[in-house]
Amino acid sequence: MYSTIGVSTWSLQQLTFKRGVQLPEMIEMIARMGVDGLDLYEEYLPVYPDTNLAKLNEIKKMAKNAGLPIFSTWFFVDPIGASYSASLEWTTETVKKFIAVTASLGAKYLALPTILNIPGVGLDEAYDMYERVYEKLVPIAEEYDVRLAAEVARQHTPSLMMRLQKSLKSDYFTICPDFEAWRVDTPDIPLIHQETPGAPPSEPETIETFTQCLPYSPYIHAKLLSIDENGEEPHFPIHEMMKAIGESEINHHLCIEYEGWIPDIRPEDDAEEETRKCVELLKKYRKK
Repeated sequence: MYSTIGVSTWSLQQLTFKRGVQLPEMIEMIARMGVDGLDLYEEYLPVYPDTNLAKLNEIKKMAKNAGLPIFSTWFFVDPIGASYSASLEWTTETVKKFIAVTASLGAKYLALPTILNIPGVGLDEAYDMYERVYEKLVPIAEEYDVRLAAEVARQHTPSLMMRLQKSLKSDYFTICPDFEAWRVDTPDIPLIHQETPGAPPSEPETIETFTQCLPYSPYIHAKLLSIDENGEEPHFPIHEMMKAIGESEINHHLCIEYEGWIPDIRPEDDAEEETRKCVELLKKYRKK
């Protein structure tokens, strides 16, 4: 089926740190890349400490004037960690606020991370907690007509969220595969993650697992780290993943998350230039 391509503001965040680039200029940059839409991450949304509805409306107008539909938002709320450190009620109310923000922007998807790194919490206990959280969130999402997208970016998270999707059986709970979960080991970037220091390298998930996610994954995080001299991305099985997306029975939105600018990868590269290369890569594979 057909895929749309968008760029997340995360891809260009380096430019804020290095040159002070803010959202209006960033939206214009993304529009010049010739993509189908815009994906907004929390760093550029006026929601702290209180939501500024007037500024949200300004953002919506800026995107419209640039010809960019807003496809999604992303907020870093750890559902398990928040429920343990605060409460299930606090977590629900916090995400409800972000659902309302997403709806006010006219976006279709709210992405939330799936995190399994709490010491002493095994997969079964994590599943039970996620089930409790999303059972409360799905009716709220349905009320606002916003689809929750549980990002799966680490080993074991895709199978956990597929299990949950089969339990909830709701179109308002979707699985957001992040290419990071399928990243392969390369000499330049080992399979380790900064949030779990000392842990052994994780194993990439299989293409079979990626394909199994796709019926529940209208929204996908296309994480990309660097483009080589041949215009390819050597850290992911892009060919196999894009082939599976092209053969999927549903349409998908691919949200490009260029992450090569972070300090432990290639901070010397220009995020705008590299993001444009990422767009061209996915467009090339979309035509095949």
